[in-house]
Amino acid sequence: MKQERKPGYKVIKTEDCIQNLNDLSHRYGRATELANGIEWALARHPHKFNQLANDFYFWITDELTNIKFPTVKIVYRINEGESTVTILAIEEK
Repeated sequence: MKQERKPGYKVIKTEDCIQNLNDLSHRYGRATELANGIEWALARHPHKFNQLANDFYFWITDELTNIKFPTVKIVYRINEGESTVTILAIEEK
């Protein structure tokens, strides 16, 4: 049996991020699934995406987009010392 790799980082969402996700869920019925996918990816591979400066990154979710999921831009910060990823902003592109 294949064992799933555990997340290396804890994902923290700011209040603005939570509000924007709630707004998206009113317009897209499956936005919760999108949010779960984003959290899963950032918990396991946060360095995979585009680095802005130092520990700040962004990800545009073009690869997840379809008629049920919008394209979103995510800005986040990695704190290696605490093994956390803080989503600072998420907005529909």
